[in-house]
Amino acid sequence: MFMKKIGEGSTSEIFELDDSHILKLYHKKEVGKAKYEASIALEINALNIPSPRFKGILEVEDRLGLVYEKVEGLNLLEAVRKYPNKIKFFGGLFAEVHWGLHNLSLEKLQSTKSVLEKNIKMSPCLTVDLKNKSLEMLRNLPESNLLCHFDFHLKNVIITAKGPVVIDWACVMRGAPIIDVLVTSFYLRKSFFGTNPIFKAYIDRYIELSNVSLEEIESWKFPLMAALTNIWNISVRNQLLHEIDVVIHS
Repeated sequence: MFMKKIGEGSTSEIFELDDSHILKLYHKKEVGKAKYEASIALEINALNIPSPRFKGILEVEDRLGLVYEKVEGLNLLEAVRKYPNKIKFFGGLFAEVHWGLHNLSLEKLQSTKSVLEKNIKMSPCLTVDLKNKSLEMLRNLPESNLLCHFDFHLKNVIITAKGPVVIDWACVMRGAPIIDVLVTSFYLRKSFFGTNPIFKAYIDRYIELSNVSLEEIESWKFPLMAALTNIWNISVRNQLLHEIDVVIHS
């Protein structure tokens, strides 16, 4: 079967099946992630989230793939680069889409707190003291069953003729939306807070919609960074460890 490759990530490759469908083909070692995404794809669609319709599973050469409807349009990163004078608008739109997700819940999803706890314990970068401090802070943070995309960055929002569509639900969890906002903030800034214009437009609009304070958002920062040292690749770990050091000595 010939398929045109149109994209690639760390866990999968994206192929065009035909004019209307794409195949997200996971690498062999990522079968667990493929099965998780497949297990929740129809339920994500059922929430009426603006997301690609899931069409089924396709196995290709011992690799598990998920078939989705093809989504046409610019992603938000492409849109920002093409229309730099509209950064404030795009940042606000990004926040509005995110806030919309955070008003939904799906109890069968894995818990952000349990995932963070597991990764803090497994991190090879943290001392025992840092692990204990991170876990203590994590346990004191509130529980929630609200939807957290956990990979919500500019490339994962497509501007279509019918409006924004959110793609790539492989990391979706349930938990406090603040954690999702922090992950997105890191993507936008490559550090947690600052004056980057797209980040500022996003965070200002999100705070306006949610009535959450910057202090509340930052309360997740330490345990999240600790967990990300085991989740994200090695090229980001030094930056995360630097951020942790800054928090400890502030």
